[in-house]
Amino acid sequence: MKIKIVFMIAIWMLAGNAMAVDLPGNSIYQLGSTWVDQGGKQLELKDLQGTPVVLSMVYLSCRYICPAVISEVQTLEKELSKKLKKSFKIVLVSFDPERDTPDVLQKYALDHQLDLSRWRLITNKDESKIRELAVATDFKYMKGKDGEFTHSYMILLLDQNGVIQSRLDGANQDHKPMIQKIKELQK
Repeated sequence: MKIKIVFMIAIWMLAGNAMAVDLPGNSIYQLGSTWVDQGGKQLELKDLQGTPVVLSMVYLSCRYICPAVISEVQTLEKELSKKLKKSFKIVLVSFDPERDTPDVLQKYALDHQLDLSRWRLITNKDESKIRELAVATDFKYMKGKDGEFTHSYMILLLDQNGVIQSRLDGANQDHKPMIQKIKELQK
């Protein structure tokens, strides 16, 4: 009986390691860091594996670019059929962990009626981990002396393994290529 249990544990551990090894080298899920979401739940980026993800980096007290980014993600979501909406997740990554605590993320999600079965707002207290993700996604940001940020405008589509498949780098771009990619990822 003990041998059977040890064998089952070994198989389970190997299966878990195989999943991590199966990630492509250019997957952002290769980044080994722990994040926290709007509910205070910890997660690693690789926990998002298995479903396409629309990902943007924002900070919630932003008055200019970030509201436009989030609005554009919502517009993109509205352009999809119900079936496609259910087939992917949306992740907003805050690069302002001092202000964007899990409670602030939660309040924002509720105030903006984000469907938390599909939307996830995350942050990391470790600035180096946020910077690591920014570098991996080619997102630029810099904190000014006034505490506000200068930053890029970016919406990414990641495949099931965390590999960037499509990106919007600027406002009011055509969503059709990204929507087409979402459809292709469902086949």
